[in-house]
Amino acid sequence: MTSFHYRTSAAQAFSLIEIVLALGVISFAIVGIMGLFPVAMRAAQESQSETRATLATVSRSADEVGRSAAGVRGFFEGLSAPGGTIDRLNQTSDAVRETADNFNFGTLPRANRMTDRIGRASGQLGRVADEIEDNPQSLLLGPRLLAPGPGEPGWTSPPARRDKAAEVPARP
Repeated sequence: MTSFHYRTSAAQAFSLIEIVLALGVISFAIVGIMGLFPVAMRAAQESQSETRATLATVSRSADEVGRSAAGVRGFFEGLSAPGGTIDRLNQTSDAVRETADNFNFGTLPRANRMTDRIGRASGQLGRVADEIEDNPQSLLLGPRLLAPGPGEPGWTSPPARRDKAAEVPARP
């Protein structure tokens, strides 16, 4: 046989005081939670406005980066474009090279020849100055006439000189 054990109604349900106390605790918690809602809403609104401001700043920064990148791209395109800076530098270096070649192969040899001529002329001028110093009358009378040398017209051989030491005295 089975025996059923029934509980009494007082043991099976909550009392009214327990329910009121539980509702009071729950109400107190709900009121506390509801008091946090305005604070949380305000924090959410501030966070949202800060996020929007940050997104606007990031957007402006991205636009500036895009403009800067376009400027840098334009700068480098200007450098490498035909007729751009690099082209002009190449043309300038070609002109400098051509000028240096002209100087090395044209002007410098002529300057060397001119320097040689000036050196020869100054040597001749020095000889003329020495001649005038030795014979100032040559300015009026002209250069001294030198006796003609062997093979020149008018040359005569000088008389033979006798050396006295080579003469042997006659014996008496």
